[in-house]
Amino acid sequence: DKEWMKRVVFDMREEANSAAERGTAIHGALEMKIQGRSYDSQFEGHVSGVAKLLLDHCGDSEWMPEKGIASELGYGTKADAFNDEWLIDFKTKDGDQSVMDSQKLYENHYMQLGATKACLPKNSLGVDRQCAIVFVSRTDPGACSFVFADADKIEEGRDLFEATLKVWQLRSKHTPSWRQ
Repeated sequence: DKEWMKRVVFDMREEANSAAERGTAIHGALEMKIQGRSYDSQFEGHVSGVAKLLLDHCGDSEWMPEKGIASELGYGTKADAFNDEWLIDFKTKDGDQSVMDSQKLYENHYMQLGATKACLPKNSLGVDRQCAIVFVSRTDPGACSFVFADADKIEEGRDLFEATLKVWQLRSKHTPSWRQ
């Protein structure tokens, strides 16, 4: 009946909002760790799992925390964590380690990484940054996976993003200056 359907939709939205809020809180704890600040101890498992993963895959690197950046093409984005060698994006998902290990990258991931990478200042090493997405479990503290992003697919993703951006700008008749 209609009342039951309303309740199902309401519960579904509540669950999605709760998951989003938890993901945002985990993301915030990761950012605070990178900044060397204290964070809510309930996220210790999440943070220590990601810290170990980054150490294993990227070495003992110093990271810049989340930073908002603007492109001369008229868009803005945020880099979750980066340094001279790496650009890392954090994504939260529900599930245990087997679910995290099964995560794959899709076109939208490459578009996001490509657009973000294009906005970052050139690094001091004169090398191209490698990119990865770290999937972090919202429901199983410590469960996380590191998924390396192929450089050619990142370039293709950037090209797709820029083409999509241009279509949006033409349709909306809005092309903001990067200084805005």
